[in-house]
Amino acid sequence: MIDEIRAITAAAEPQVAGAATLDALADVERSLVGKGSLLVALKKQLGGLDADERRTAGGALNQAQADLRALVDARRAELEAVAAREEFPRAAPGSSIELLRRAAWAWASTPALPLQPSADR
Repeated sequence: MIDEIRAITAAAEPQVAGAATLDALADVERSLVGKGSLLVALKKQLGGLDADERRTAGGALNQAQADLRALVDARRAELEAVAAREEFPRAAPGSSIELLRRAAWAWASTPALPLQPSADR
């Protein structure tokens, strides 16, 4: 069973890396750790093992699921970063948007002047 778990994990890495969109990644995630996944099917077979084998295989299954979820989460973060860059592209240096950003930053970073009481009050 341990060899099957290793094979599933090894085969999953290129699938996750090959997901080009968030929707494709969600499909890959369902196939890897969802209810109908091979890991869940192996987990259902744990009851037929003796106690030591069950403990070892159960630990390996839990670790494989955690590793795959971490791999999927990392890929999701990459895809979300790409989507954010495409949605809000960086302004070209010297463009009016970049100049406005710099002016806003300069204004925001200028310390506020203390209010002086007026003499006519």
